[in-house]
Amino acid sequence: PDFAKKLHEYFAEPIAADVEATRLDPGNVLYVRWLNHFRFRELSGMHDPVTTAVIYPPDAAKVGQEIVDQVSAARVLCPGFGKLYTLLGKIQWDLLDQSQGPKNLELGHKLRPGDGEPLFYLSQVAGEQGRWDDAAQWAKKCFTVDTQYETLLINFFVHQYHHPEVAYEALSDRPFSLNQLAEAVKSDPSQKVLYDRIQDRLLAAS
Repeated sequence: PDFAKKLHEYFAEPIAADVEATRLDPGNVLYVRWLNHFRFRELSGMHDPVTTAVIYPPDAAKVGQEIVDQVSAARVLCPGFGKLYTLLGKIQWDLLDQSQGPKNLELGHKLRPGDGEPLFYLSQVAGEQGRWDDAAQWAKKCFTVDTQYETLLINFFVHQYHHPEVAYEALSDRPFSLNQLAEAVKSDPSQKVLYDRIQDRLLAAS
């Protein structure tokens, strides 16, 4: 409860600002996107301390549907705005219609090929479906266009889904990132082969 309250307080100001902005300029899809981006950030802000998995509140599906409705209306006004499809797809996959989620994420990627966000979400979808080769491909594409996803990729594929080899495939071309991955797996005896492989790769790159 305390953390949920802190989350609410943290996002209260940007959400209020965008609520007012959309009231003054209701046809501005940028304001709609930012408003619902922050609403989703608050909604998905709690994480399991061990696995880092998102812990959604009980009303998450209801709030998610409200966001989807607003974003869908904005999409009609600006059908080429890729960020709208990415937000739609993520919420649909996590909370609503999973059959539509990946389609919108792929469209979000098609409209913004240099954006790491839909690529990261697509790697998550593939991982959650057990398609680890596809997850590795999406993860590598994500990291190629945006290295800020390093920690998220490690958290997701090491701590949450216990497939660190996917993170290795994504991060293997960047020594600093491999060091981070090595730190994440070195205490797990079952990952000794991968740990040694990372060390060999780092030695070869030095």
